[in-house]
Amino acid sequence: MKNLILGIIDKYTFDQISNFVKSLQLVNFEGHVCLFAGPNIGVGTLSKIKKFDIEVISYAKEFPYVSDPHIDNFKRIPHPIHIYNFRHFLYYDYLLKNKQKFAYTLITDVQDVVFQKDPFDFHLEEFIYVAIENTLLPLGSCSWNSKWIRSGYDEDIFDYLKEKEMICAGTTLAPTRLMLHYLKKIIEEFFIVKDTLRCADQAMHNKLIHYNEIKPISKSYNFDGPILTVGTEATYLLDEKKNLVSIRGEIIPIVHQYNRHKELNKIFNKKNKNSVLISTLCEGKRKYLKKYKKLLRKLSLINVQLLEGFMHIPF
Repeated sequence: MKNLILGIIDKYTFDQISNFVKSLQLVNFEGHVCLFAGPNIGVGTLSKIKKFDIEVISYAKEFPYVSDPHIDNFKRIPHPIHIYNFRHFLYYDYLLKNKQKFAYTLITDVQDVVFQKDPFDFHLEEFIYVAIENTLLPLGSCSWNSKWIRSGYDEDIFDYLKEKEMICAGTTLAPTRLMLHYLKKIIEEFFIVKDTLRCADQAMHNKLIHYNEIKPISKSYNFDGPILTVGTEATYLLDEKKNLVSIRGEIIPIVHQYNRHKELNKIFNKKNKNSVLISTLCEGKRKYLKKYKKLLRKLSLINVQLLEGFMHIPF
């Protein structure tokens, strides 16, 4: 059974998401990737994405976003609602339709995520894997997180959460059955928060996890787990090949917010630019071999015909 990566894109050019796409190719990811594409994604961008064997599903501006929502999906969600939030409806719908096909599922941001290994290449267990951001920065220290929480919840919930670890909603990985549970809980929370336009999913993500309303949870700490949310980290570890590594020197599969560091942005831009060159060369090699095989088949056919003719010559 394959593993699945789900993401959503809108108002992006291919260049803005190319490191995500190309890094999956570079690590030889053999699972399935599906991106939901908004109405502001150009035809040229869609065409380039599909060349990487990625499923693209276009969604509409208005609920239910797709023409054939699953019968068990939610019949309505609050409006107005931000893309950070309604993406979970689309992911939930996709998994309801395809849950038997995939063992594990990663839901992820796209523009600022790259892969250094197959994202599922670690000891997987029956947990919902969540990414902990810089442990020196609790939720209340971030103006964005504070704003999101206060937009959705009363002050008592903010007071409870403000000293808690900041858990990033941009990368979450789980067995598909647990991912369905997670997504359903997030969507149910839409009906509890005060504002689904200004309250981003990260506020709900943190509230549900810190209140133990979503479980079982496995926390991936920076430099000590499969997910690195590097944006607010002052320092990081690189090996001799410019891979971001853990405190044990192991390559970290999933890297989020790399583009907030100038050096890392340059490193991944260069790596993934080279991956296209390698891919182009390999494609040329494949085309050459294909032509060579055709030629061999023709020669073989000619030899058979000559032999048949020879057999009919009277002696």
